[in-house]
Amino acid sequence: MRVLRIDNLEDDRLAVYRDVRNKALPRQSGLFVAEGWRVVDRLLDSGIPVESVLISERRIDALGPLFAERATVFALAQAEAEKLVGYNFHCGVMACARRPENRSLESLTGNPGLILCCPQMTSPDNLGSLARLAAGFGAAGLLLGESSSDPWLRRVVRVSMGTIFELPIRVSPDLLRDLLVLREQNYCLLGAELTETSRPLECFGDDGWRLDMVLLLGNEAEGMPPEFLDMLDATYHIEMTNQVDSINVTHAAAVFLYEMTRKDKK
Repeated sequence: MRVLRIDNLEDDRLAVYRDVRNKALPRQSGLFVAEGWRVVDRLLDSGIPVESVLISERRIDALGPLFAERATVFALAQAEAEKLVGYNFHCGVMACARRPENRSLESLTGNPGLILCCPQMTSPDNLGSLARLAAGFGAAGLLLGESSSDPWLRRVVRVSMGTIFELPIRVSPDLLRDLLVLREQNYCLLGAELTETSRPLECFGDDGWRLDMVLLLGNEAEGMPPEFLDMLDATYHIEMTNQVDSINVTHAAAVFLYEMTRKDKK
């Protein structure tokens, strides 16, 4: 492999980078884009097929040798790179790779543990953070409803800091059915939601739930859809003060994941 300098922004090999702001890109082309040198480095180590790496000339000396042995690297002048992608290319590096196949439900249940489930997580930033949290707390996988953001959007991948490359992720065509299958396999279905019957999260350790759990998180604006709330075994909430009724879903997820996975829970 070597670094290839490109002067023509219409070069066909740069097509995916010209289209990087298209949110439909991962589904339409079967490709996704990773951004930032740490994320790209983790992508190259992940085993996911990488098509190419794009580096601005100002970062060739620092990053060219790091990537050129593992992928085809295209180099552009900084100003030309910014014209190509259509925004301030301050990170100076991105890569294009093949979108992994949608994981099976069985791939999430192969190892015991907690599955993080989002019926409708529409914010790419929140989804990327949730993927990072799931990986950090050792979750068995991430289960998404079809109306959630595409997990292979550039922003999701970037915010996940590359943890998404190793985390089993399934976008379910029928999430209610998948949850019923998990229940049949003795998974407990638990929700992070303030309801009339929800219990404070501090009670979780006393309630004796099994290791195999699914934690459902609702949409930040609208909460959990009723059809999902109705099938839960229990719901928990974080007790708040000063009349604050909610916090960002990723902050709440971090609190829940810590409580549900800590080794010294009762």
